[in-house]
Amino acid sequence: MTARRRIFTIVLLTLAATIGASLVSRRNPNSLEPGIADPWSIRQGEKLQSWIETEYESQHLYSQTPIPLTFSRAFSEHFTRASGKVQINFGTGSIQVSVNGLDPNPAGSAYQLWFVEDVPGPNNTAAIDLESNGDHILNLGTLPESGALMANIDPRQLENFEVNMAAVMRVSPGRKPEFVIGGMQSIRYLIGREAKLEKSRTNRLSFDSLLGVTPAFAQNGKSNKPVSLVAQGKDLFTNGTFGGNGRTCATCHRLDFETTIDSTFISTLLPGDPLFVFIGNQNLPDFSEADPLQPAFESRFLMTSKGLILENIDGTERDSATGKLLRPPVFRMTPALFNLSFTEPYGDSACCADLQIFSAGAVFQHFTKTLNRVAGVDFQTPTTAQLQALEAFQLSLSSPLNGNFKVSGRGSLLSTKSDALATDTNRPEVRGRNFFLAANSCGACHQGTVHDGTNPVTGATLNLDTGVEAFGQRFGRTPTLDDGDNTGKFQIPQLFGLRKTHFFHNGAAGNNTTALPGRSLLFTNLRSAVEFYKSPDFRQSPTGQEINGTRFQALFDMTDTQIDDVTAFLEAISKP
Repeated sequence: MTARRRIFTIVLLTLAATIGASLVSRRNPNSLEPGIADPWSIRQGEKLQSWIETEYESQHLYSQTPIPLTFSRAFSEHFTRASGKVQINFGTGSIQVSVNGLDPNPAGSAYQLWFVEDVPGPNNTAAIDLESNGDHILNLGTLPESGALMANIDPRQLENFEVNMAAVMRVSPGRKPEFVIGGMQSIRYLIGREAKLEKSRTNRLSFDSLLGVTPAFAQNGKSNKPVSLVAQGKDLFTNGTFGGNGRTCATCHRLDFETTIDSTFISTLLPGDPLFVFIGNQNLPDFSEADPLQPAFESRFLMTSKGLILENIDGTERDSATGKLLRPPVFRMTPALFNLSFTEPYGDSACCADLQIFSAGAVFQHFTKTLNRVAGVDFQTPTTAQLQALEAFQLSLSSPLNGNFKVSGRGSLLSTKSDALATDTNRPEVRGRNFFLAANSCGACHQGTVHDGTNPVTGATLNLDTGVEAFGQRFGRTPTLDDGDNTGKFQIPQLFGLRKTHFFHNGAAGNNTTALPGRSLLFTNLRSAVEFYKSPDFRQSPTGQEINGTRFQALFDMTDTQIDDVTAFLEAISKP
């Protein structure tokens, strides 16, 4: 981020007063140059545009645009469990902030809430640049101890200031301001807002033409920004090394393997594949089970034998005396990336509030040349425009490709010519759907549009401890304990497009290489995941013990036929 910087300080008002100071800055659209869009990118970009506009209007996002705030491996100097949310009303200029879990500040220090407008330039990155030619900063002032803040500003200021990032900064005398937690404004809201404003301009043009008024500007027509972003994002995802060790996003999220990898796929790769860049490389040492706090890049054994990837979810800070990590890494399977538009926050432990923060953290974690992880030396932090393009591409990945998530009624994924309404209980997938959706069964937790943990009424996401980590630890699946969201809970995954061999964050279910007689390999591996929910491990887990251990009795009592039926249902909704 390099260019002229201005810092605007807004006096905070707890009452509904409006600040009328003007903001003198050029609005930065922060978009990439149009790329070459292949037919897939055009089709998915147009669908993304339509979905964004529908979501923006139906959820009234112009008056309540959210920016979640979390720890970022790429930008936070120290690990913190603090989190929060900013909500912007672009119509009134009202800004609401709520933050929880911030550590006490030393005397003389304060937490401030900043809006950051990225300014492209030759050395532009998404990191906040406070040099003389750095970013535009809108300082909303000091957060009170409660973490709750309300500000009201002139809406015209927001028209001339693109909020690319919101950040809680620790400001101390004589020290550079420190990024504590933050988030990026999703392209869903940026593009949705642009579309809304374009419609307003179009309506005004139509009205002016009725009055015989000559418009002062020409209508550009429907935006092709999502198409361009998807095309650019696909190229970055596949080829972007960001000045690092040679890995790209697609090194682990293989587009030819359902955006994931497993040990069987890994065994087919040639030795020179970027996945193995750490082997024999002293700058990227192997993990030592005997010393898990010793900084490491990957575990060759766990990667090649189990498909597990090393993640420093809680940061890479080291003890100043010993050089050891303050918190050990965890090992996780590579998740598939389908239907991410419905599953925020992201990561198995819901660690990342938005896909841009998630992508920047992935570059920091997996692309570095050395464990020093110095931006500009070991890798290049992506630019805001690049992060937006990566977000667009990831949001465009849908399974099924047509975005039809209906599982009941006419036109559903279970509909056939002979059973258009999908009600024939002679079909195992129909019986499985009925069992899945029954009270106190699978659907009690998998309740969102894509059967993730999103509450369809409140939009809140559900994290649970279902005993998967304890199950994996009991069988030595991983050498370190993964406590998920820091309370032992993990995010409930979506269930469409499960065309893979491994299930759960640690890959504890599945992994079969031979199919059951008369069954597909997908069915075989899915079945082992379904069967887990009748196991003692689930029954004895915190989730299994809800309501004195009776809530999920239907799962505990599943017959082999019911397990087969639920598996058939999941296999049916996993088709491309």
